[in-house]
Amino acid sequence: MRSGRAAACSGAADSSRDPTSQDTRTMQGFEDNEIAFGEALRARQERQVALSHSLTEAEHALAQEAFVVGRTFERAGIAFDPMTFVVMRILEGSIAEEADPVDCVRVLGAMGLLDRSAAMAVDLLDEAA
Repeated sequence: MRSGRAAACSGAADSSRDPTSQDTRTMQGFEDNEIAFGEALRARQERQVALSHSLTEAEHALAQEAFVVGRTFERAGIAFDPMTFVVMRILEGSIAEEADPVDCVRVLGAMGLLDRSAAMAVDLLDEAA
């Protein structure tokens, strides 16, 4: 009879030759990869939702600020352009954060934040008129 250690080694060697054992390990590896992929996908989706939420909050905050400034300008008899105001606020924030202001305006413009914020401000100003 072989010792326990020899039997264990022999069994390991035998199972490596057993195709069903290899299939089981392959399946477990596949399932592990699938779980890791699912977790990575979930994390990416959560980041996208968080970004979307942050952008929506920023759009509404910019629109509200533009509305308040626009009403003040109207009362003072000064022409007001909501888009210019929104872009100026983006420039101010990017400079304060030491980010490239042109890149910030381009990226946020491409994402639609500038247009949506200015449009909301126009709607608010029209409703208040």
